[in-house]
Parts: sequence; C-alpha cells; structure tokens
Amino acid sequence: MNYDIKNWQLLKHAYEKGVLPETVRAQLLDDALFMGRKGLLDHEFSLDMMNLLRIHREDQYVVWRPVFRHLKYIHEMTKEANDMKVSEGTSLHFKVGDYFLVCCNFLEDI
Repeated sequence: MNYDIKNWQLLKHAYEKGVLPETVRAQLLDDALFMGRKGLLDHEFSLDMMNLLRIHREDQYVVWRPVFRHLKYIHEMTKEANDMKVSEGTSLHFKVGDYFLVCCNFLEDI
C-alpha cells in the first residue's frame, strides 16, 4: 500500500518507537521496498525504512522474510544489469547500485 509522504513519515516514526506489531512492521517494510523499487516512493526513504531493521536490531523472522525477498530481487537485478553491461550513467545502474550497497553495509552490521 502506498501513502503520501507525511503518512509514510508517521509510520516510520511509529516503527522507531516500537509500537507496531511484527506483522505490521513486516508489511510496512514490504510496501516501502516495493514502492521504492517501482519508483512510487523516494528510493532514499525506502532504503531508510530498511535501515530500521539494523537500528532496532530486528530479530523477528516474520519481519525479515519480505526483506529477504527484496534482497533476492536486488541481487537478480544486479546480475541482470551486469549481464546487460548497463553503463554507469543509467538510472537502472544507480537504482540497483544504491540498493545493493545499502544491503551489503546492512548485512555486515548484523
């Protein structure tokens, strides 16, 4: 589900405060990453939502499961972009590259 940016920020704040149940956290992350991937939500905000997992040391599998699906997609897009020899100047390269770098940094901290 997509929201306007004000509601996304309110939902992010609720996540930060720890008041959301795990199923809601999972759906919120899934929605944010999907909307970011489709260009319907600012990529930086989308990645910042994923960063909440690290900041809050998320340990619930149900929350991680949709994130793993998005990480798999990012991995596949990176391989595809590499296979297509996408030039550094294309938006696809930057989009995949941004997600990939954040994911790598994120996973190192776990």
